[in-house]
Amino acid sequence: MSLVFSYQRFSSEKQSRGHSLARQKSDAAQYCEANGLVLDPRTFADLGISAWKGRNVRDGALGAFLKGVDSGRIPSDSILLVEALDRVSRAKPMEALEVFMGIINRGLTLITLSDNQKFNTELLNGEWYRLSMVIGKMAQANSENEEKSNRVTKAWASRRNNAIIDASNVMTAKVPLWINVEGVRPSQTFKLNAERAALVRRIVDMAKAGIGNHTIIKTLHAEGIPAWVRSAREKAKRDEMDRELGREPQPKVWEPAYIQKMLTQRALYGAVEVKGGTVIENYYPPVMDEQEFIYLQALRSDRAKSKKTNRQGDGVTNLFSGLLTCGYCQHRMGVTGYKSKKAGAPTYKYIACHGARLGTSSCRMNGWSLQEFEDDMLLFLTSIDYGRLVGRAATSIDTERAKLATLAKQIIDSEVGVANLVKALESSVSPALIKRLDDLEASLVPLKQSHDKQAKLLASLASQDGGSKGRVQALIRIFRQMKHATSEVERRALREQLSAAINQAVKQMTMYPVGRTPKGTKADRFVDVTFVNGATKRAEGVEVSPKDMEWLSEDEGVVQPTH
Repeated sequence: MSLVFSYQRFSSEKQSRGHSLARQKSDAAQYCEANGLVLDPRTFADLGISAWKGRNVRDGALGAFLKGVDSGRIPSDSILLVEALDRVSRAKPMEALEVFMGIINRGLTLITLSDNQKFNTELLNGEWYRLSMVIGKMAQANSENEEKSNRVTKAWASRRNNAIIDASNVMTAKVPLWINVEGVRPSQTFKLNAERAALVRRIVDMAKAGIGNHTIIKTLHAEGIPAWVRSAREKAKRDEMDRELGREPQPKVWEPAYIQKMLTQRALYGAVEVKGGTVIENYYPPVMDEQEFIYLQALRSDRAKSKKTNRQGDGVTNLFSGLLTCGYCQHRMGVTGYKSKKAGAPTYKYIACHGARLGTSSCRMNGWSLQEFEDDMLLFLTSIDYGRLVGRAATSIDTERAKLATLAKQIIDSEVGVANLVKALESSVSPALIKRLDDLEASLVPLKQSHDKQAKLLASLASQDGGSKGRVQALIRIFRQMKHATSEVERRALREQLSAAINQAVKQMTMYPVGRTPKGTKADRFVDVTFVNGATKRAEGVEVSPKDMEWLSEDEGVVQPTH
């Protein structure tokens, strides 16, 4: 007896709230019972997936079913039950026919339950005219989708135009999850959800401090903060889908993609970008101002470009990742380690030349204890504004960074405007357009000069070696926080912040672990630290003694170091 499989599909949220799925499953079960067939328990369902562009075949369950036939896991003489041909495809007629024939040519029998029609190669060879009926039904399904798409497109265009004219015109009730929609159309308004907006603000602050998306998520999960769902109805729908697929309802979790989307949405400062690239200002209630948003994007972009993120493990192993260079051969320095064969012995981690490790340089594996190097350098780098890592208010350097980010955004916007005008002039030469282009290009000159000046100021501030009492005290508090961290998540978050602060001030650390200079002169081991403004300072003879560590670990009071 041939195996019988049922395929269900619906494409819209409205259908998921109704009885579409239950109806399709029930019809399949009734057909099998009436015809003495046994329905295979394996489920193939595309829930909320459109068949208009062929996604159900390309990425969905129908495609998985056909791959199962090709691999032999599903017999090629099986029967496939569907409610109607439009569940299989709503693509253009010839594309839909290709999907249909792909099913038939595999040896399968396709049965449509709504009209009790059966299709296979034997029947179609004997009654070829039935193909015209198939094409007609598929053309009708595609036509319905095309018409619906045109109506939706026109409706959205009207909503966008109304919102561009007046930002108080609500385009859709589907909004960022920290915003509530109040009232009914056409008088709907937006309001911040106070609890969720506070969490957004906290996530933004963590991101600005240098904490990565994955650590943010670990922090939220560790604190038991549930992931958001749009509504109780959405949660019920998700739970019902899980049950329909034969599994227990799964709790929603925070996803890196959602945190990334949240932190890059213009909605954070109240704007929205619509189709065509138009930005509507003051559309949503803001969580921050635009300058802070630009600053956040600049920080995250810099970290992404320099690849300073670290998703591996529970902690940030190397606070100076990407900065360390061997002073003897210019290869990078990396963290390595070894472990004694004795049971329970810890792994000893040290920094050594990667060129020596690979045998591609003349260096030897002269290591520098990772823990010792970290302690030494954190004491040396007291010029970094550690204070903001432990909750102190934003400093002047943050203000200057925000100014630089704003200037960079203005330059980008002006350059986009220049490119658009140049493109427009290719098709129509207009004196007015030429004048606008000249004015815009002229405005770019002072903008770039201001940007360069601001960048130099910021670099100077970032590399100042003040060693002030306040910064040393802040550094002490960080050491204490790391010592008393109650979880690996908390420790990792703090170390990510510390690593981000170091990378904002330091461009490179050139290490000389054997204590001789490149010219061969004997010396204590040292590090040449190059700051972002190009200035270089030598760290030598800086060592943290056991007494120093006792001082750093004290729970009360702040005592100045003895050296």
